[in-house]
Amino acid sequence: MFSGVLKFNGYNVEKFNYIRNNSKDTNSNEPVSLSPQIMFKIVLKKDNPLKSNVLIGVRLGYEDNALPFKVEAVVRGYFELEGEETTELDSIYKFYLQNGTAILYPYLRAIVTTLTGTGNYQAIILPTVNFYKLIENSDLEEISLPNEMYEEFYE
Repeated sequence: MFSGVLKFNGYNVEKFNYIRNNSKDTNSNEPVSLSPQIMFKIVLKKDNPLKSNVLIGVRLGYEDNALPFKVEAVVRGYFELEGEETTELDSIYKFYLQNGTAILYPYLRAIVTTLTGTGNYQAIILPTVNFYKLIENSDLEEISLPNEMYEEFYE
């Protein structure tokens, strides 16, 4: 496993979407069980895999129609590894994903809470997630994106 130092260079909100669900009874006080769909992807810089973008997103209310709204948000984080360049690419992917998603998720949770709280409904607080375990069991090819999607971030 890669054991370098991860430098976080900030983030941008890529997507921020709120749609009211007219088919849902908005006066209902029934408790709603959340099953958010969490997405995470990685884009390595083509000529330097020690620089990457990690994307994490969430969708709520699209599948089960249990919420009075539909929410989608995606955040892109800009990361850089300081360490050996001879490390295997799979180790670098996992290191970025396990640590990058853990760094970005609190921002995503805050965005979703703020967004859902402004719609005159009870704000949604996303559950905590063990990204280490989630990513450990994932297929790295499915969670990587083409290098063309890499974006530089200047402070």
